[in-house]
Amino acid sequence: MTAVGDTTREGVEADATRRADKIGPLELADRRLVSDDTDGKSAIQDLEVGKAVRLDPDDPDNVKVAFQVHARRSPDESVKVVGTMTLTKVDDDWQINAVDLVGDENTEGLPAETVLAGVPPLASEGGPPPSSAPISLWIGASIGAVLVGILTSALVKAAESDHTPIAA
Repeated sequence: MTAVGDTTREGVEADATRRADKIGPLELADRRLVSDDTDGKSAIQDLEVGKAVRLDPDDPDNVKVAFQVHARRSPDESVKVVGTMTLTKVDDDWQINAVDLVGDENTEGLPAETVLAGVPPLASEGGPPPSSAPISLWIGASIGAVLVGILTSALVKAAESDHTPIAA
């Protein structure tokens, strides 16, 4: 999504288009995500991505994830756009296969119940964070921090005891 937003940034359009094409067809970016009236700024002001869920519990290589962006409509106006992306893992890279956007009485799109079915709410709406570390990593990091503190303290004490004062 960041690359899609950058396709309207002055000076980086070509690079952004290449980056966006690497993860999926740029045509998936609906005109509600990208406006031509950005005055050389990114079409997307901010992006929030939720926790991905498997489309099939037995297939970890096909997922769906909710997102919301504030899409720039003019240099000083933006609108909130909510939707989901469907991704497939190809080799070690993720490819975007589909982007579905929520519509309302003023915008085209699908009902929120259809688009967001099966995906958890975004973290800003009380949902889970996009990722979290297992408890074993937290314990390891805490032990590492304590060891670094002990080592640093020992080095400071050793440096103080080796220091010979200069006679005046």
